[in-house]
Amino acid sequence: MEHQITPSHTMFYSDSRNDLPLLQYVDCPVVVNPDPVLAEVASLEGWQRLDWRTWPLPGFQL
Repeated sequence: MEHQITPSHTMFYSDSRNDLPLLQYVDCPVVVNPDPVLAEVASLEGWQRLDWRTWPLPGFQL
């Protein structure tokens, strides 16, 4: 059985500009701790951005 993957309803998480082609292909790209180039592209594209370099994460409770 052959499966066809389409960008509809797909998410992809990345921190690197090397993944730009896939981020641009999927329905919901998310950048996590992006490198400077990826941060700029994400800002221009309006992509969701997560920064996990700080602790505690906003809203995190033990």
